[in-house]
Amino acid sequence: MSREHAISVEGSVVELMPNHRCRVRMPNGHVIVAHLASQLRLAFIKLVVGDRVRVTMSPFDLSKGTVVEQLKNLEYEG
Repeated sequence: MSREHAISVEGSVVELMPNHRCRVRMPNGHVIVAHLASQLRLAFIKLVVGDRVRVTMSPFDLSKGTVVEQLKNLEYEG
């Protein structure tokens, strides 16, 4: 399947799990398991609970995804 058919959604990290995986809560309330994309692992990006991320999912399995981008948190003023 090509990337054209992938679904891209923003969410927030709820729980960190081993092996570069995390649980991400979508805006509609669903929680999925997502792993970090290899580009983020190579750049040594570390996620913490509460981070906003962009996740791509396959339309065939909406319970799993890939974290492709860490978004800026606008609440932080420091």
